[in-house]
Amino acid sequence: MDNDLFGNPEPTDKERAEARGNDLLRSDKPQKPMDFGLFDECATKQIDIQDAIQEVQGEDIGEGKIYIGDEIQAIRDKYDGVDGRRYWHHDGFMIDCAKLWGAELGKDANIHGVFPNKEVLTAEVKGGTYYRITLYCSPKGWWTFGMSYGYPLGGGGFGAHVTDACAFTSRDAVLKFAVCKAISNTKHRIMRDDASDSQIKAGENLIEQLQDMINGQKDLFG
Repeated sequence: MDNDLFGNPEPTDKERAEARGNDLLRSDKPQKPMDFGLFDECATKQIDIQDAIQEVQGEDIGEGKIYIGDEIQAIRDKYDGVDGRRYWHHDGFMIDCAKLWGAELGKDANIHGVFPNKEVLTAEVKGGTYYRITLYCSPKGWWTFGMSYGYPLGGGGFGAHVTDACAFTSRDAVLKFAVCKAISNTKHRIMRDDASDSQIKAGENLIEQLQDMINGQKDLFG
């Protein structure tokens, strides 16, 4: 197992995917249509979701989540090196990943594997600070999500994709997971030593709006 600069073990692709709800197996692509690395390692390590995913393949893990990263990895291995080309150069890779979701490339997702936004929820604060969460339900009934965020000094995001390693069995489950991610990332940013009073206030306002997205739920970070 590789170690980071501080001598700590690097997380595996599966551990990263489970923590972020996105497929990091595609992280070695030389070119990507959008940035999927929304949450830096510090923010990821601070995430403490009680229904954390367990090491059980093919079953519901946690609350309404299904890990399909192993299946995606198998598809990647199937095409990687064929005809001397990496897996992302083969159309079959995206086509087969889409089939896991019961989807058809070019119909239910675009040719790049990005699912369309079926529902968009936005939390926004005056001054350009916002989070936008997009939800998608596949023909198979599995849910996934994308999100984008922005603040005066930066921003980023990712879209719902056929190679997402975590599927969700309901809208409530995927929304709760996405909101937890957004709140954790926001809390990490406003807890920085160099965060200004205005940034802290904007972040706290944003967190309140994000929590309001989940009707009937307690404060997720009590």
